[in-house]
Amino acid sequence: MKKFLVVLALSVCGGGAIADCNWVQWKPGRDASHDDYIWKNAREYNDAKVKDGESWAAICGGVKTGTCSNGDTIVAPIDHVFKGNTETSRITYVCRAGLRPNHHWEPLVENTQCSFRFEGSNVTLDKGQKFPSNSEQTMTHEECSKITGEKLSNTKTYKILCNENLKLTCVPQNNSTPDDTCSAKIKGQNVTIKRGTEYGVDLTAEECKSAIPSAHGASYDNNAIYHFYCGPICKNVGCKKGYHKEGGQCVKNEVKPPKPEKTCRDQHAKDGNARLACCDVEDAGLGKWNNGKCNCYDDKNFEIVNVNHGQCIPKQQNIIPETKCPDDAKPVGKTCVCNDNNMTYNAGKNSCECPSGTIKTGGVCKCADPNKELVNGKCEYGDAHWSVQIDEYYSKLHGIIDGLKLNEWRDAEGNFNTARLASDSIAGVVLGTVGGVVTAHLVKKNQLKKGFEDIQCHIGGQSVADYGDGFVVGR
Repeated sequence: MKKFLVVLALSVCGGGAIADCNWVQWKPGRDASHDDYIWKNAREYNDAKVKDGESWAAICGGVKTGTCSNGDTIVAPIDHVFKGNTETSRITYVCRAGLRPNHHWEPLVENTQCSFRFEGSNVTLDKGQKFPSNSEQTMTHEECSKITGEKLSNTKTYKILCNENLKLTCVPQNNSTPDDTCSAKIKGQNVTIKRGTEYGVDLTAEECKSAIPSAHGASYDNNAIYHFYCGPICKNVGCKKGYHKEGGQCVKNEVKPPKPEKTCRDQHAKDGNARLACCDVEDAGLGKWNNGKCNCYDDKNFEIVNVNHGQCIPKQQNIIPETKCPDDAKPVGKTCVCNDNNMTYNAGKNSCECPSGTIKTGGVCKCADPNKELVNGKCEYGDAHWSVQIDEYYSKLHGIIDGLKLNEWRDAEGNFNTARLASDSIAGVVLGTVGGVVTAHLVKKNQLKKGFEDIQCHIGGQSVADYGDGFVVGR
C-alpha cells in the first residue's frame, strides 16, 4: 500500500475556551446532568455525581471567576459530557444566561464534522472530506472496515469519507500497486518497517511530530507515549509516568496528601478491609476508590495483602512454552512436565522418556526384566518375586530335614548312630536337642531378603549359631 501521512495537529479545544470564559473546578449545587454544566470528560462528570469534591466543568451563569456569561462561547473536546451524555465530537456551545434558573448551554451551530480514532489518535473530518487527504495515500480494507463496520473487498484499497449525513463510509480507490513499507527518522536513525507493523521505541508527542510530517486529521496527547506505526502514523500505546488513561486521554494521577488531622486510613477505619487497603493505593497515586471497589491505574490489578493493606500489580499473562508439549506432558512455565512421574522430559526431542532399564509400552514405562517393578524411577524386585524365592528355599530346606530322619545317621529304632559319629570326623554337622543332624551348608542368610531370619541352632538349650552360619561339634 502507498504510504499516507496523517495530520498530527494539536486540538484547539483541548484545554480552554475561545472567548471570555474557561474551564473551572466546580462543586455542583444541583444535578450534574443539568444543562448549565459541560463536564470536560466522563471522569469529571462521574466524580461530580458521587463525591463532594470539585470537578472541571464549563459553567453558564456562574459567579465564580472564569465562569461564562450570556453570549460567551466555549469549545468542548471529544468525549465531553453534556446533559448526562458523552459527546464523541468537538462541539461549540453558547451560554444563554438569563434570570436564574434559566441559564443554560446550547450548541452554537449544527455539527458538520465526523470523528473517529485511528491507531490511538483522534481524527476529525469535515463534511465531504476524505482520509487520508493525499490523493496517493490509501487504507487497506481491514483498516477501513474496522472504523466504519462495512464489509469490504480485500482486492481494493480505500479512503474514509465523511458523507452528507455525517456518517463515515469507505470509498474504493484505484491504487493497484501499493507500497508495503513506511520510513521515518526516529531519534536520528532512519527506520523502514512493513505495513501493519510498529517500531517499538517510545516517542513523545513532540518526537512524533518531528518523525512524521504533518497532514490532516489527527491530534496528539502531549502526555501520551507513541510508537511509529506503518501507517505511517504515531500509534498511541500508553501514558507517560505519572499519568493514566481515562476517556481516551492521559490524565495526571491523583496523589491525595494526607490531612494532618485525619489520614485516609483514619477516615475509613470502619469501612472494611478493602476500603482500608485502597488507602495505600490512593496515597501512592496508583489508583482510586470508585463504585465500591479499588481501581488501579494503567490496567493493573488491585490486591489486598496483610489483611487490610493494598497494592497494584500487573495483570498475569499466560506463559506459553516455546514448544508445544507432547500428549503425555503438560506445560509448566516455559517448559513441559511429564504426566508420569517416572518419566523425564527431553526438551531436545520434545518427548517424555523412560529411565534406564525400562521400555515405553502404550505410554507407560515398564521394567525390561519382567520380575522387577518400577518404583520411584528404578527397577526393583517386588514382593511377588521374593515370595516365590522364599517358598523355593523353604521347600529345599524341608527336603534336607526330612532326608535326615532315616539314613545312615540313625539306627532301625530311629536312635542316633553314635558309632557313626565317633568314626566320622566330618566338619559341618550339628547335634541338636531337636533330635536330628542338620547340615550347616544352607543358603546364606544374605542371599535372601526375608523369611529365615529367626532360625537358630541350639545345643543343650543354648543358641550356638544363626541361620546361614557354619560350625563343628564333637571333633
